[in-house]
Amino acid sequence: MDSLLFDGDIVLEKMNMKGGWTYALLPAVVKGGKNNFGWTRMNATIDDYEMNNVSLMPIKGGRLFLAVKAEIRKQIKKEAGDTVRVKLFGAKAPEGISEADFHEALADDPEALKLFGGFPKTEQQAWLSWIFEGGYTDTIVARMADAIGEIAMGRYCKVAEKKVKK
Repeated sequence: MDSLLFDGDIVLEKMNMKGGWTYALLPAVVKGGKNNFGWTRMNATIDDYEMNNVSLMPIKGGRLFLAVKAEIRKQIKKEAGDTVRVKLFGAKAPEGISEADFHEALADDPEALKLFGGFPKTEQQAWLSWIFEGGYTDTIVARMADAIGEIAMGRYCKVAEKKVKK
């Protein structure tokens, strides 16, 4: 099942060259893959116009952009300079790894499970976000193991750079 990965307003831009594309430049928090020249495929909506299996392409500086074809702009009645609502959807984790798998692994370490359950919801979400931002199965599995070790020591998510005071 696809989950919402990004939801935000973006101003459409146009490449400054003959035949230049009109596009939505995505914020730096939206990351591309390491395969296929950095292109990433996912489902998206732009002002409620649905696009399935659309390509997000890399641009200078490592950010991604979503090209918005003329037929789509005509449907949503928007051009370069107009603000659109972009939503990106993707699998929460590749190859079926899910949040439930993390909780199952966490249950194997009762102390970590207890500490994780006592963390504020925002901290629990920080750990989950960090784990599943890994993008690839091997990375996600390694992050799960690292997270459980850190949680067992009572530490907050290292991405947030906070520690629990004992």
